[in-house]
Amino acid sequence: MMQVPGFIMRHTVQVEPFLGTNAVGEVFGQKAPVKCHYVKKMKMVRNAQGEEVGSSSHYIAVPTHLP
Repeated sequence: MMQVPGFIMRHTVQVEPFLGTNAVGEVFGQKAPVKCHYVKKMKMVRNAQGEEVGSSSHYIAVPTHLP
């Protein structure tokens, strides 16, 4: 796995970890700030069901960013 240099991580995003679902719908945890490299760019990606969908942005963070 390639290591991302620290000077590239100049952005911060708020991440809500997915905890699961209940009778009402999806449940998320507390928001936590994550240092990252944020890119706003339109491209096609595959979602969890394997369908192609449009993504307007993405970010790169260290693998241990989970709260």
